[in-house]
Parts: sequence; C-alpha cells; structure tokens
Amino acid sequence: MQIDRTTGAMPPTKVRKKSPPRRLGIGDLPDDALQRVCSFLPAQETVRTCVLARRWRHTWRSAAGLIILCGGDTRRKFADRLLRARGATPVDTCEFRLLELEDEDVRHIDVWIRHVLQCKVHVLRINNVCIVGYSWEYPGLNVAPPMLSEAQNLALIAHHGEDGTRDLEFYPTFNKLKTLLLNEYWCEPPDFSALASLLEHSPVLEKLTLQLYSEGPKHNVEIKLSCKPMEKSAAISEHLSTVEIKCEALDERVFNVLKFLGKLNIWFQFS
Repeated sequence: MQIDRTTGAMPPTKVRKKSPPRRLGIGDLPDDALQRVCSFLPAQETVRTCVLARRWRHTWRSAAGLIILCGGDTRRKFADRLLRARGATPVDTCEFRLLELEDEDVRHIDVWIRHVLQCKVHVLRINNVCIVGYSWEYPGLNVAPPMLSEAQNLALIAHHGEDGTRDLEFYPTFNKLKTLLLNEYWCEPPDFSALASLLEHSPVLEKLTLQLYSEGPKHNVEIKLSCKPMEKSAAISEHLSTVEIKCEALDERVFNVLKFLGKLNIWFQFS
C-alpha cells in the first residue's frame, strides 16, 4: 500500500461490489415440494417436466397427485403407460376427468380405478363425483366398485340433477366404514332409496353427516340429531350415535329428509 507523499494521506480503499443475490427458482425447492407442485398439473404436463433438468427426470413417478384426462385413443394409451411406469407408488389424490369417451375407454377406466386403489389412494375424483378413501360407480359408466373395502371415512359428493338411486345393486358393503358424509344427491324423495341403501350397507357406521343444498364450508343451519340405541331401526348400524344435517335453510326439502330419518327413529334437536 502506497502513501501519497504530497498529502501524506492513504489512498481510498476500493470497495468491492457485492454480487447480486442469486434468485431462487422452482428448481431450488425440496423434492417433496416439487412433487406437490406436479400434483396440480395434468399427468401429461407432469411427465413433460422430466426434460427440465436431471433432477426432474423421475419426479413425475412419485408425484402425490394424479390428474388423468380420459377420452380417446391417445389419452388412453398415455394413461396405460403412465400407471404401468408408476407401479405401486402410493397416490394421495387422483382425479379422472372424463371428456368425450369412447366405448373402449370405459373398460380401461375400470382398470385404472382398481390400480389407484391398490396404490392406497386417499381421495379419488371421477368427473363430478368426489369420493374420499374409496371408489364409486360413476353414473353412466359400467364401473362396479370393489366389494374388498378398507374405507373408514367416506364422502360422496355429486352435482344436482343426477339420479342417486341408480345401480343400487352395485352398492358394496362397507364393513369398516365409521364416518359418512353425503350431499342431497343421495337424499332424493319420495323413498330416499339411495340413502336407505347406503345406511343398510354400513353396518358399523358411527357418524352420518348430510350436507344438504349448501356448499360450505360454513353453513347457516346445523342440526344435531339423536337416536336411542334401544329404539333404532334394524335397517341402520347399531353403532350409529351421531347424525347431523348442515344446510342453508330449513325448507321443505330438508324437512322431508328429517321425516325420513324419523321413520328410522332418528330425531332432531336444534343446537
């Protein structure tokens, strides 16, 4: 270091410019986060991520969620190859989006559903039917649900205007089912046959929730019902202790459901 002989001052110290901080990208996320991101993409897009970088090469194989587009020869072949490549990798959520189906698609969809069930899927969606922990027959498709059921918690949600009494002969027996949530699709008058059949096929059911004409998550009206063990109908589980209805308003449609439950000796009281 040299000193200026004229002034005797030391030269100014050069300040090194700091490099700008490196921006973090999606590739810097941990593996489980990357797999989570892939879960929100249609399966075709998820597979394409394998060309982004070496690290992404096999991420699609272990993505926790699957969105499979169904309809047509190209999509059908892709879904077949995808599920074979994944093997028995566990699946958290799986959604089949039904587009313009061909006759050949129906048989394959049956096989795909059974495959993801073997992968211990927790949430399975088929177009407008949402099933938690179990598969279900989609109206219009000849896809009978398996009878070897392990479901303990089940939610069946469907759009309005469908016939909930369809294909009652395919209803499985839920030998381990303890909690069941249904919307109004399964509670259609005059005989409420879909609801009656589900209750009949749930021999160890403990809690029943009916979400009627209300999307939630908050509901204007919540009704708690009670059933005395000695007075319960033989058509329902002897373990059933909690029944509740969540709705927007107490209208005629809800009262009709309450009347039907009353025939099973399930009575209501306002909470």
